[in-house]
Amino acid sequence: TSSNVVVMAPTSSSSSSVLAVAVLLAACVLAGSAAAAGSAPQRFGFFGRVVPPEGVEGRPLFANLRVVLNGGQYTSFVNGEGYFEFEDLAVSSYSLEVVSTAFVFEPLRVDVQSAKQIKVYKANIVPTNNVPVPYSATSGLELRPVAMAKYFEERQGFNILDILKNPMVLMMGLPLLLTFLLPKMTEGMDKEQLESMQRGGIMNTQNQQQQMPDISSFLADYTSGGKKTKPAAGSGKDKEKAGK
Repeated sequence: TSSNVVVMAPTSSSSSSVLAVAVLLAACVLAGSAAAAGSAPQRFGFFGRVVPPEGVEGRPLFANLRVVLNGGQYTSFVNGEGYFEFEDLAVSSYSLEVVSTAFVFEPLRVDVQSAKQIKVYKANIVPTNNVPVPYSATSGLELRPVAMAKYFEERQGFNILDILKNPMVLMMGLPLLLTFLLPKMTEGMDKEQLESMQRGGIMNTQNQQQQMPDISSFLADYTSGGKKTKPAAGSGKDKEKAGK
């Protein structure tokens, strides 16, 4: 006997259900991708140009330049025309520095808010003092060096004031000046005033000598433990004999 195979043709209702399932799956995939795109943080970028100082050729300068953000988290090299660019940056504040061996550039702070809202300020120590730096969406940010990099101190030349400020010169020069100035100051004074001044000086020196302690007696008391030394026996009799 021969076996008969029966093939059933798909009906219209089954094909419509499969199509509906496919449409639902596609809608779910699109909705999931849209939600993922909406939840992902937006990222932006900015660009600028390094302007060389007058009299300096740009290409040798640009070959040794790097523009970094946040101390090296993002790095951008400078092309032959001096342009640099940063892309794929999250909304945040970044510190911008130019790494150069020949020139010194001023550090900046870049606030990335959106593609059209990028604000640049000078990186001041006081955060309340925000000094804006011009930035435009067409020309970008211009960076100019503020000074040349100095790695050695310049040797100072000869200066007569440095010699006069020397302590040894002052110690020797002031007494000489006093020896010349004091006689001239006392020329217009009377003899009585001079004698009174001299007497006053003598009295002051005597008072100072009386007030100053005797070093020999101090040392003797210190070595003897604070006990006063007694006179030797017979010293009084010898003095009486000598007086007779």
